[in-house]
Amino acid sequence: MAAREFDKYFVYESPANAFHPPGSFPGTEMFVMNSHMVSGAPRLMCAWFAGPWTVEETYKPHAHNHDEVLMFIGSDYEKPRELGGEVEFWFKDELYSITRSCSIYVPKGVQHAPMRPTRVDDPGKPILFVGFVPSEAQDDLNYYSRAPQWSRYKDPLPMEGPVLWLD
Repeated sequence: MAAREFDKYFVYESPANAFHPPGSFPGTEMFVMNSHMVSGAPRLMCAWFAGPWTVEETYKPHAHNHDEVLMFIGSDYEKPRELGGEVEFWFKDELYSITRSCSIYVPKGVQHAPMRPTRVDDPGKPILFVGFVPSEAQDDLNYYSRAPQWSRYKDPLPMEGPVLWLD
């Protein structure tokens, strides 16, 4: 079939992602979209979490030089508002226990994470995670924490762009 005008906007398989390469977290990354893949596209990441993560599999807290929207969505069609598990999510030093489907706005410069599923009730109904950066900018700076209370969590991977330390 001949190529059509809008074929370039469909992504069925995402290329390797420098920030989350295969095996870097215990989930299934479904899609990554950004302006490297489709000119002008904002950044989006989508993954399934089918089981709990250990602390050692979870990355340290970080901040970005851009706003971000994160979503945790349950996959039980009969109970769409229930997460079907629990996710620990930190804003600075405040722990939030997420048990309902939600979206979270993270302002630029605000430390967030670790985030980790601590419970998934049914691996056949995983938690859907979506991260969205409402910009096509690719000049991401990632600021990670070296504060002692986070020392048992995973250090960031070497990635495209600089990694800076908060502490």
